[in-house]
Amino acid sequence: MGSAGVSQKMVQQAIVSSSYSGPLPRPEETAKYESILPGFSNRFVTMAEMAQKSDIESNRRRERGEIAFRMSSLVVAAVLGLVPLLGGIWLLSTDKPVSGFTIIAGAAATVIYAVTKGQKKRG
Repeated sequence: MGSAGVSQKMVQQAIVSSSYSGPLPRPEETAKYESILPGFSNRFVTMAEMAQKSDIESNRRRERGEIAFRMSSLVVAAVLGLVPLLGGIWLLSTDKPVSGFTIIAGAAATVIYAVTKGQKKRG
């Protein structure tokens, strides 16, 4: 063994860890805060409710903006699809069939391509 007079000690260490997640503190902590600062619980709950309401309103505004953007995109696409179609019809009516059919075919091909590409993105 070792020299006389030297004693060996065993050291044990225990680490206790605790975590908590949520908008409100644990009930024990809330009670301590309430004893130090009366009304803390009500103010804290009110603050959490206001934050939640703000988040809901923010999400609603974002969703409305996305809907408006999609609707305006749809209107622009419709106009861009109709203009060449109407131009092709006009060319056909003015005895320019090759130009009229070419423009109509090009507009139709563009619309078909856009629709199929959009379906592939969503699907």
